[in-house]
Amino acid sequence: MTRAVVSVGSNIDKESNLPAAIAALQQHDEITLIEMSDIFESPAIGGDYPPFHNAAVLLETELAPGELIASLKSIESALGRVREEDPNAPRTIDLDIILYDDLHSAELKIPDPHLDALHVAANLQAGDVEQALVYLEQAVARSPGNQALQLQLAQAYLASDQID
Repeated sequence: MTRAVVSVGSNIDKESNLPAAIAALQQHDEITLIEMSDIFESPAIGGDYPPFHNAAVLLETELAPGELIASLKSIESALGRVREEDPNAPRTIDLDIILYDDLHSAELKIPDPHLDALHVAANLQAGDVEQALVYLEQAVARSPGNQALQLQLAQAYLASDQID
C-alpha cells in the first residue's frame, strides 16, 4: 500500500462540498482514509474571491499516481468542479496530491509545487505536526537524495517550532 497526502479545498458552498469530497474519498474502493486534518480557512489568491475551507487527508491506496489523480479529478467533476481559464477562480472542490510516498515527478506535479507542505503539515491531526513529521521522515529515509522531500521535512520542522 502506498501512503499519500491529499489536500481538499473549496470556496463555493464549502460547508457542503468539503464533507462531500471527504465522503467520496472514504467510499472509494481503492482508497483508505487514515487521518484527516482539522478544517481551516485560508484566503483566496489571485482575485477578490471568497476564502477557502481546507483540509488534508492521509490515505493509503493501491492506485498508481496517475490513477489516483484520475480518481481525484472524477470526484471533482462529480461535485461540479468546472475548470476556468483563471486558475485562481472559485471552485466547488479542489483535490491535489501533496505527497505520494517518496515520488517526485515534475510531470505529475507530485509533490504539488503550488501547495505549501508546511501549511498542510501544520494542520495534520492525530499527533498534529508530529504525525506529518513521521511520514515525511519515512519518505526521506526511503529516498535520501530527494531534495524536495528534504526541503518539505525542513519546513515541517520549522512549522513545529513555530506552533509549539
